[in-house]
This record gives sequence, structure tokens and C-alpha cells, in this order.
Amino acid sequence: MSSRLASSLVMVDELNPRIKEALVRLKSVTTSTNNPVTHDGHTKKSDVEFVYTSSPKWPLPSSFSLSRVPQGQQRQPIPIRVIILDSSFNPPTRAHLALASVELSTLIPADPAVNAGHNQGLPHEVQLLLLSVTNADKRLKVGDATYEPRLEMMCLVANEMEEGTEGTEGESGRSESGNRRAAEAEIKSSLLSSSSRNVAVAAIDEPTFVGKSKKLKEEISKRIQEIGLGGVETGDADMPPFALSLYFVLGFDTVTRLFDTKFYNGSHDEMSDALGRFFNEDDSYVICARRTLSTTTQGGVSLRENRQRGQDGPRDDGVEKEKEEEERFLSSEMVSPLVRQGKILLFDFEDPLLKRVSSTKARDSVRSSYSDPVQERREIDSGSISEIEANLTHRIATYVASRRLYLPNNADGIL
Repeated sequence: MSSRLASSLVMVDELNPRIKEALVRLKSVTTSTNNPVTHDGHTKKSDVEFVYTSSPKWPLPSSFSLSRVPQGQQRQPIPIRVIILDSSFNPPTRAHLALASVELSTLIPADPAVNAGHNQGLPHEVQLLLLSVTNADKRLKVGDATYEPRLEMMCLVANEMEEGTEGTEGESGRSESGNRRAAEAEIKSSLLSSSSRNVAVAAIDEPTFVGKSKKLKEEISKRIQEIGLGGVETGDADMPPFALSLYFVLGFDTVTRLFDTKFYNGSHDEMSDALGRFFNEDDSYVICARRTLSTTTQGGVSLRENRQRGQDGPRDDGVEKEKEEEERFLSSEMVSPLVRQGKILLFDFEDPLLKRVSSTKARDSVRSSYSDPVQERREIDSGSISEIEANLTHRIATYVASRRLYLPNNADGIL
């Protein structure tokens, strides 16, 4: 086991009490002598809990000091972009790592009329891995990892992002399959930056993205003020203005749910009002990870035109259907203007292998890898680790094996 991996596993063990405490505050008001309590002896309810940050000053640069900020009335707002990967992380996969590591500068259109809204200039970009303990469309199922190990795994992902290992750790010493994954890592080099990042891990008690945007904006703004003032209430006069923008990285299927009236009490008007607050008042954006390679323009020609010209090559009905669904959604009356305005940014995985990675496949590969799922001795067969690492990084695969997550037949109940 590498020293980095060993240090990371020790780190999550040390963070465990904080994670437990955060989940108690998020989920309910509970009497306890071991948790922060209100005057009446109850645990104080919270909507957003940060369990890990790369720097104590997150989302500000670690070098930030109020004394260095120019004073005076002509100060320009300091732009801060928070790139948020909100997912179930059950478990976090190589695709999650790629999405969390997206370089925003590669997605923002060059058109000045569009990119003006993205706080161009000298923005400070930070990342946030976010877990929702209430989900508008998903519930914990038997055999799932509970929120505690998921948050621990998210902290491991944050470590990989900080160190710039980007999922390649532990692979150089492996033979054939290890060399294959090392080659895959090289393919991803243009997508995944090797520089360290300023990452945070948080949990939120809010099922909708519109609600998350509002609560995160409030909580992060509050955090900026508290950190900038050194925790001393001296008023806002000395604090520079900050222009905070939130960028939610979402899969295509999740983006379509953002525009589904089902989640707005069936009301189109309610949906329009909510999305107006999200995109305009909160200055939030969506980075849409596409299921298929870019198809709305192929050599400047639309998919439909290429099809008519017979230039699509061999037809794959499944892929063709996905392309048509994406094109129809992205050109719809409500979505198309947001794409043109740069409020919805489109992201393609440069490595096609990542499109086949999923948490479901990861769980299945783990369950099939236990050497003896019935008896007391339930360990992942060492020979199966390479199969698991097709979906998971070495660090996450090691954690899953050490915690015996995703046991077959739910032998130990919900973990």
C-alpha cells in the first residue's frame, strides 16, 4: 500500500466523528450529549454541513489575507466560481473524478456576449463534492452504502484531486490490466488537470437543485465573510466584494429532470419561476455531461442533416436514439436559449471509456468479487481487484474492500 493511500485511509478515520456529527445535524433534531446542542438540549438542525476542505479558507485561496486586499471605493468584485458535483456517490467512480475535475475555461464560449456572465477576468475556481441526504428522485435501497461511507469516499476523491493523481495511483506496478489503465489515464490527460485543486466535501438536506442553489449560495457567502474577517465581526466595510457563481455538473438525465414539471407540483409556471431564480437571481449554471459524443454539430452540420446526407456511418439504433433525444431536448423552447446564453454548458467525455463507467456497474463488480459471500469470511478476491478498478480508482477500490461494502445478497443488511 502506498504512503499516500495509507495516509488517506487514516484521514477518513480521523474525519469519521465529524461526518457522524454532520449527519446528525442534517437529518433531525435529536437529543444527545455528544453533539452540538441548543439551549434546550437538542442538536441544532443544519441544512449544509462541510465535512472536509483542502484549505481552512475554502473557497478563498489559501493565501488570502484581508490585509492584502486593496481598500477604496473602486475595488472590483473578486470572482469565485464553485464547480459542484452533486451525486449519490454510491460509490464514486472514475467518471465522478473526471466530472469533478472539469476545466471550466474549456467549456465557456469565446463569444464576449456570452462569457461576460461567467465572471471572466481573474476568477478563483474551487470544487465542491456534494451529497444530498434527501433526494427528489432517489431513496436508499437495501444493499446501498449509507451516507457515512459515501462521505468518506468523497473525501478520498478530494484527496486524489488535490494530489493530482487523478485515479492513476497504484496502477504502475500492475501488468497487462494495469498498463491498460495507465494508458487510459494518458488519454484522459487533456481532461484531467495534474495541478492540485482547492476542494471541499459537503452534505446538504435539500432535494431540489433550485433549493440547493439558494442554500449553498447563502452558506458559502457566509463562510467567505467569516473567513475573510478572521471570525471577528467588524462589519462588512473592510471586506472586498465577491462575485460568487455556482456551476452544477450534472449528467444529461439529471438535467432533463431539472426541466420536468413533475418536480414543481406539475406546474409549468412554478417551474419557470424556480428556474428563473436559479439561473438569474442565484447566478447558477449547469454543466451538462452528455451521454453521447457531441452531435448537435458535426463539422458545422446538424445530426439530422448528416443523417439525410448519409454521412453518419453504420447505424446503431440505441446510440441513434440517445442522440435524437439529446438533440430534441437541447433544441427545445425552454432549454435552447439557456444553451445559447451560456447558462447551460455542454461537456463531452474525451475518453469514450468513461461513458461506460457507472456506480451500478461498480456495485455489481464488487458484489461478484467477494470470495465467500455466505460464510463469515467475506473478502474481495485479490484477483478481482483489476475488474473493480475498471470503474473505481485504486484508492476507492481499496476502501470498498477494506470496509466490505456492497456485500452480495445483502448479507449484512444496509451498510
